[in-house]
Amino acid sequence: MPLEESPAWSGLPVNVEKILKEQQANYLLTRLWQVQDVNEEEIRLESVKETTTKKKKGEEAVPQVAWLRDLDERVNKYLGILPTNIEKLNRTAGSITNPLFRFLEREVTVATNLLNRVRGNLLEIKNLCEGKVQSTVDMRKLAKELHSDEVPVSWKRYTVAKLSVADWISDFKKRLDQFSGLIPVKEYRKK
Repeated sequence: MPLEESPAWSGLPVNVEKILKEQQANYLLTRLWQVQDVNEEEIRLESVKETTTKKKKGEEAVPQVAWLRDLDERVNKYLGILPTNIEKLNRTAGSITNPLFRFLEREVTVATNLLNRVRGNLLEIKNLCEGKVQSTVDMRKLAKELHSDEVPVSWKRYTVAKLSVADWISDFKKRLDQFSGLIPVKEYRKK
């Protein structure tokens, strides 16, 4: 008996092996594109004039692509706009009985968590732009969204109109400032 039998005896088309190998090749290419950086070709095609080197005291020069340099400038601007934290409400036995206090405390907690996420993501992208960390798929996706001026999905915790990232950051800052204006009024006791 031959080592390889024709697939025709089981009712399959004669070219089934060819179809199977094509499907495996397509799957492999799909996985390869997921791993490979989509911007890699663009980076290679950029001229030498578009790449610069940033040099800080005591560090060696790090080549930086033009779009990363622009993104780094924007991220620094966003980090300058956003506060580092939000003051927490003063929780007391009397204030916890007030539903308005509990509502405001929940809102401040949600805003604090979102602020921490946004600042954390911006710091990750800043490190990526400076070449301090290796990029991951999530970081590349985030960098791509920020570079194309789209608000990342993980930041959309409240509904707003379709805004650019700069406008969204400005709106978020105003929302945080509202909390800061409310927080000094720390007494929410029933009278």
